[in-house]
Amino acid sequence: MACAWSLIEATFVFESLSFLFLSPDLYLVSWYTFCALGFFMLLMSDSLSRDTIDPVKPLLFLAMISVGLVVTALTIDIPDLVFTYTLKDGSRTIFWNENYNVFNYLIYFTPRPVFYYNSARIVRDAPKTLKKQAILMLVGVIVTDSSFVAYMQLKL
Repeated sequence: MACAWSLIEATFVFESLSFLFLSPDLYLVSWYTFCALGFFMLLMSDSLSRDTIDPVKPLLFLAMISVGLVVTALTIDIPDLVFTYTLKDGSRTIFWNENYNVFNYLIYFTPRPVFYYNSARIVRDAPKTLKKQAILMLVGVIVTDSSFVAYMQLKL
């Protein structure tokens, strides 16, 4: 769980620094930490709902991350993979090439059903004394996820 939270921090720190300094290299580093974050979020979700970790989900996710990282590594020399762009108001920002957004969407949306499933299962199996806290956790997952989806839509 500590790895997941550390990678959330690292992703946002690298992404913030990339926007501050308009550095495409830091933006790619934030994407790499985002890839690792998805893996650790799957592990964290499994650890919240059971004592052991199901090996199938992380292995499938690792295979998907590997394909995305290989494609990114092979195309890293493409000059417009991550590029700076001047907006209408004159400010500059960094954008990811829209041809590679499919990897961002896959890496982001793959762990989501696991979170919803595990949270709903915890609510279903919670004793009456803990039912209120379990429902609050499920609402928190939905609110947090929907706000992050809105952020991803702005970013991508």
